[in-house]
Amino acid sequence: MRMLLIGFVSVVLAIPAHAGRAPAFAKLALVPAQCGTTTFGPCAPEFAFRSGTVTLFGSREPAPTCPGSSLPTQKVGTVTLKGVTMNGSAFSDVLHSQTVLKSTFGNEGTCSLRDTQVIVPSLTGDLTCKAGNCRGALLQVACLPSDCSHSTVTTEFVSFSIFADPMHPDAVIAAPGTILAPLR
Repeated sequence: MRMLLIGFVSVVLAIPAHAGRAPAFAKLALVPAQCGTTTFGPCAPEFAFRSGTVTLFGSREPAPTCPGSSLPTQKVGTVTLKGVTMNGSAFSDVLHSQTVLKSTFGNEGTCSLRDTQVIVPSLTGDLTCKAGNCRGALLQVACLPSDCSHSTVTTEFVSFSIFADPMHPDAVIAAPGTILAPLR
């Protein structure tokens, strides 16, 4: 039975089959996440970092993303942060990441998600940090229902974030972006 990763099906359609890991289709620089309503600043001011990236891979075809079980196992991305500090000291602990994708299901076949759109956290992963250097893998949250393997799925990137406490994912440390330095 063929199963596909929700959120990366559109990439699968554009990439021919490869042995091993599929090529990266997005590599995004990470910046300190900014929050505020009347004043603005870092969402988690106790954290700082020098640089970071998130890389998302395409899925492999026709390999199932949940072989022999209903649990996702395929690594679909990597995350790195360098020079991470908390209150000025090198950080050694675990950070968490979440990717939100918008998946729109086509109207062909008997897919249980036919003609629907789902906007949910689709990828998660933990980053292990040692002396300020953090690295982790992204895994999908769920597998595509088997009755949808012959349906068109269009996926859009909505957001990515890194946070310290899974109970408070609004205290975002890092998000994709760019920093423009002022003119001298």
